[in-house]
Amino acid sequence: LLLTIEAAKTLKGDLLPEVERALRSAIRASRITGSFKSYGKTTINAAAYTPDGSVLALGDSLGGVTLWDVATGLYRKALFTHVDNVDTIVFSADGRKMASGSEDGRVAIWDTENWTLLHVLTGHVDGVTDLSFSRPDGQLLATASDDASVIIWNVTEGKPVGETLYGHCNGVQAVVFGRDQRQLFTAGYDHRVVAWDALKGRILYSFDARDNIFDIDLSIDGSRLAIAAGSQVEIWDTATRYRRMVLAGHTNSVLAVRFGPDHRQVATTSYDGTVRIWRLPRDSRDPQRQVEELARIRAEPTAEPLFDLFTALAFSPKGDTVAAASVGGTATIWNVAAGGELLSLPGREAAVLALAFSPDGRTIAA
Repeated sequence: LLLTIEAAKTLKGDLLPEVERALRSAIRASRITGSFKSYGKTTINAAAYTPDGSVLALGDSLGGVTLWDVATGLYRKALFTHVDNVDTIVFSADGRKMASGSEDGRVAIWDTENWTLLHVLTGHVDGVTDLSFSRPDGQLLATASDDASVIIWNVTEGKPVGETLYGHCNGVQAVVFGRDQRQLFTAGYDHRVVAWDALKGRILYSFDARDNIFDIDLSIDGSRLAIAAGSQVEIWDTATRYRRMVLAGHTNSVLAVRFGPDHRQVATTSYDGTVRIWRLPRDSRDPQRQVEELARIRAEPTAEPLFDLFTALAFSPKGDTVAAASVGGTATIWNVAAGGELLSLPGREAAVLALAFSPDGRTIAA
């Protein structure tokens, strides 16, 4: 449309004001800013923005990671190291490193300045399920695997730091660094969340959830840990190691939980077909303050009830909006304070498995 405006100016001189207004209005009304399609018939399993929001990395079912320019929507590069599904991608906080994990058990670390392969890490004997760079330096990388282990790697050397961590009796599904290199949390299929001293490789303490753990999230300040266990979300105080609150209300298993930019807003989505937005009390030790459910959002029912389930969840960087995507392929964005729908992105041919806001909050990848 912008090219149309320039062409009209070239052919006819000045563009009629009403024509330009109509064209620019059409641009603003268009909700999809780019469409990035994987090669062949591959499935996209992972998506991540660079910290500056300029590049979108997509991991696919043939082991490739494709890079796309967000501003232009143009393909930039394809990275091939893995021989099986790429299930997780993460960038370091400074954007200088990218890591990808695959069901082939390997992790690749790339230098994002010229996209050269730095290391291929081969310590796991089963699929890699999650990755986390240490904050804020990105000098360490934690890798979790279905082989029930976690490995801490020196990113510069590409070598393990200490011994492999074994704290679970089943596959490890999530790993996240806390405020510094030392604090690390892992969640496993054994209903257990473990807090580690990552540098010494020892368990500090553990949380035993009451049910299957589907997801965990750590607040930005590292003070609270949210555990989606069964139909409830448990909020733990990481300093005192106590379970301070339980978010109860869903009638089926909670699939995803996300903290907002502060440690008080929480969004959850469940098999019961709802997204719920919660506000936690400022001081979790105050028994007079209760958890407040700000909004309960349900998708418009369709002919296929399964399509109404929300599978992915993300907060905008400012925390004023939350997005959820469904099995039917529709992504919806709501206002957090009012709970009202801001816009709905049309359904695609398949379920949306991941969502990510750009750092400025103006675009979203599904």
